[in-house]
Amino acid sequence: MSFRRSELVSVRLTRWRCPLMADSGLWSRWLGVWKAVDHAEGLSPEFRARAVALVRAGKPVREAVRELGISESCLHNWVKQDRIDRGGRAGLSSKEHADLVAAKRRIRQLETELEVLREASEIYEELKGDPKGRSR
Repeated sequence: MSFRRSELVSVRLTRWRCPLMADSGLWSRWLGVWKAVDHAEGLSPEFRARAVALVRAGKPVREAVRELGISESCLHNWVKQDRIDRGGRAGLSSKEHADLVAAKRRIRQLETELEVLREASEIYEELKGDPKGRSR
């Protein structure tokens, strides 16, 4: 089966299912950069909790992923994070991770605001000058 490029990407900023790899998940093209889109990203927290509960109840991971239609590594990551959240394993809990992400986002925002203020101050000083036309 052969596809022309124009058939695959008709709109530059879209997400679509790759016709060449129908069972491989979602792919997106954003400003000319190909990247894999996480299929599990859109799954609800309840679905994740039920999947982890299946494994904790003793169901083998391979059977659970076949039934649920997710990847094995995805479920392993969910189970590992659940163990961390329950205190059975060292690492950042989900809440700590969310707090850290929010703090980093706020720091980036404040750094950007500070840079804008510095640039505005420099421009103001350049434009201000001496009212009588003398230089300092």
